[in-house]
Amino acid sequence: SNDVRARNLELLKTAFLENNHRRFYPNAYHDTRPVMNMLKDAFVKMFEPVNDTLRFGFKEIRILYPETLEQLTTLFPNAYIIFNFRDPVKQWLSNKNFKHLSESNDLGLFLEKYHWISNVFMDYHEKAGNSYVVSNEILFDREKLRSFFNMLEVGEFDESLIGKVVSTKAE
Repeated sequence: SNDVRARNLELLKTAFLENNHRRFYPNAYHDTRPVMNMLKDAFVKMFEPVNDTLRFGFKEIRILYPETLEQLTTLFPNAYIIFNFRDPVKQWLSNKNFKHLSESNDLGLFLEKYHWISNVFMDYHEKAGNSYVVSNEILFDREKLRSFFNMLEVGEFDESLIGKVVSTKAE
């Protein structure tokens, strides 16, 4: 029942908050690293691209709440969260081709969702020390991208991908 599920979820949460993992039967051992690694792997798997596109990190446009970003930071404390915003006009043109989305045929709904997601990211960015906001135009400028990656202390990367459009429905 929902009551049992709610009590179990509360017990699980309390076990992690108190670092007492023997209170929750499935985690009845002290070393939680294997469980955390499995959770991280599951989380990363959830955000994998649906095609064979190679990505640096992951692309996720469905993050609708700041709690998701906070959980990402908890799971990956050394990660940078980069908000790579696309020109809203190009985003709209691309979005119109995804007929299964409610905002695909309604500019007002699209703008409302774009505004909502932008606010979630910007609010997080103002509070967090691990995030950056960039325009996707940086992906087409070799010097700006090199500078940005140097700032992030990213080593070598395949510069032949700079300016390459992998997949878009905007055209």
